[in-house]
Amino acid sequence: MRHGSHWRHSQVFSGNIPLPDIDVRLIEQYITWRKHPKEEKAVSNRTVNIDLIYLSQCLKKARECRFITENTCDFVPKLKENK
Repeated sequence: MRHGSHWRHSQVFSGNIPLPDIDVRLIEQYITWRKHPKEEKAVSNRTVNIDLIYLSQCLKKARECRFITENTCDFVPKLKENK
């Protein structure tokens, strides 16, 4: 399953960050980390957008369960993708 790789990358970056601590700044740092990694090949904007969609869905569920009050991904613009 391809979604596993998105989960793995977010886990490597974030570790055990509490849901309320995921803010716009942290998501922007994640985007930079994925676009300019030190050990792996940089990924495309499309791949980063898929990561953000995955994170957004997780945060949406957390909001539905009342673990958080808002989905921070709603405030982070998607990257431009090549057509």
